[in-house]
Amino acid sequence: MTDATPRRRRDAELLEAIRESVRAELAEFGFAGVTFEGVARRAQTSKPVLYRRFSSRADMVIDAFIPHRFATPPAAVTGDLRTDLLALLNGMAARISPADVATMRGLIGEVDEAHIERVGALTFTHLEEWLRDVTDAAAAAGELGPTPVPAAALRVIVAVLRHELIFSRTSGTEPQFAAVVDGALVPMLRAVTAPPA
Repeated sequence: MTDATPRRRRDAELLEAIRESVRAELAEFGFAGVTFEGVARRAQTSKPVLYRRFSSRADMVIDAFIPHRFATPPAAVTGDLRTDLLALLNGMAARISPADVATMRGLIGEVDEAHIERVGALTFTHLEEWLRDVTDAAAAAGELGPTPVPAAALRVIVAVLRHELIFSRTSGTEPQFAAVVDGALVPMLRAVTAPPA
């Protein structure tokens, strides 16, 4: 006879089981269908355990979903500015499925100010770091001028990606980044790094 009592697990093991269960619930039911009860049942733990760790359903989804999607850069850096920008933007688009877009839109509707800041720290900080790697490599290859790329320019690129992935994307479509990379992002980066006149 199988013992139905959940076994005791180390904190790290239990947390990973919870995160895997949240992602499984998202895949099966979407953001609207994620509940503390469903996650607890799938993770073989109790709702009080979840309540001690997470202040809300949004808090639980943020913890499980966002770091999993932004853990590593989606493409290697080559030093070719256009190639690397397109690889980064298209790589993130490939990593964020239409279901993920629905999750992020659902989160936007539920999170408070503190959670918005947390989402930014978990996502946009990583993107800015990856973009800094791209621009540093392009500068070393002579594709950009001697002036360091200002943080504001990197935030513009992050804003473009966020808009295209979350707010403009429709089901079954993929963002088309080549035009914006060629017509706006590469010229902007070259302009802000050009030597003073």
